[in-house]
Amino acid sequence: MNVTQVKHLKEVAQAYEYVVDDVLSKCTPMLVDENIDPNLMKDLKQIWVRKIRESGAVPYYGLTPEKVAIQIKIAREDGTARPTIPILVPVYAKEKSPQQLRDEIAALGDVIRRDNIPDNRAKVLIEDRIDEVFPQLDGHYDSSSDSDSDPDAPAAKRNKLSPPKNGQASSSSSSDDNDSEANDEDQEVDPGEPMSPLNSEDDLSVDLDTMFEADTVCVCQYTSVEEKKKTHDWHLRLTRGILNSDGIDYLFKEAFGLAPWL
Repeated sequence: MNVTQVKHLKEVAQAYEYVVDDVLSKCTPMLVDENIDPNLMKDLKQIWVRKIRESGAVPYYGLTPEKVAIQIKIAREDGTARPTIPILVPVYAKEKSPQQLRDEIAALGDVIRRDNIPDNRAKVLIEDRIDEVFPQLDGHYDSSSDSDSDPDAPAAKRNKLSPPKNGQASSSSSSDDNDSEANDEDQEVDPGEPMSPLNSEDDLSVDLDTMFEADTVCVCQYTSVEEKKKTHDWHLRLTRGILNSDGIDYLFKEAFGLAPWL
């Protein structure tokens, strides 16, 4: 996996993190209005994050480690001094793999010196290489804590409901009575023509579980989908979507190409 792929996967993970946080933050006020403990959202977030990780579709999700700044000096090819370059490296790389970190920086220093790479480009090159060598996929520096609550604990223990306010109990009781009367009226249906059983016209010979199995799945908007009459291929112009290929999610703004109709 090259630096570009790693960078893209991290951008995908950041997009997922934004969506999760945005959805939960917008749902929290509704829980407060219903007198439901807002801490329920913490449990939901842990379950949601766990499901995303278990899917394997977003390798770098929730694994953005804390970084620290270090100063490095790389001499030029002619031996003259170069200004100190500040770079950011993951904490675990500095603490757990100091020798490997020094070796990587030294190797990159040779390349930077040989090719006379400018300081700003050298900084990006080193940081991208460090992120590639030290991806930290074990989750030890995950920002969310698994010890806050146990997602497998009984719902009665985790989802604590606040007591109803004064007057809510009586209004709820009268509302239930009205609903009961409405249900009784709905059940008094005039007998008419017998109706066909539900889903009676479905083709049960097709296995729906395997009908749509594919190695690549795309969920997106589209500009156009046209059939090429000569080749019987489909010309696709897609926009703003998610492509899942070999179990990994990729985000795109625009994509186009040909696809056979099977």
